[in-house]
Amino acid sequence: TDKGSVTLIHLLNCDALSSVATDEISKSIDSIIDEFGRKHLLISMEGINTVGSWMLGKIVTTHLRLKKEGGKLVLCDIQQGTDLKEIIHITGLEKLLNLAPDVSTGLTSF
Repeated sequence: TDKGSVTLIHLLNCDALSSVATDEISKSIDSIIDEFGRKHLLISMEGINTVGSWMLGKIVTTHLRLKKEGGKLVLCDIQQGTDLKEIIHITGLEKLLNLAPDVSTGLTSF
């Protein structure tokens, strides 16, 4: 979904992202950036309990790439008490990544 200059990506209805889902998501994100030239991404993690290291790596590399290219990646809707929230905290990624509590707040951060 495009919200002005921001592309909103919803990852819904999956507790844990499988490697197949992660690969498809990765290809879609790359396509949004490379083919459509979108540089401001807001990804809703609503309903996601955990992600594997590969997906975490993809999030970090996409964040760094967009930042280098003058864009921005924001993750939102990471729910308290999920493994994902704990992983982000334990790894210190909350200091690196742009996080927002919800979509509305995420949109205002661009």
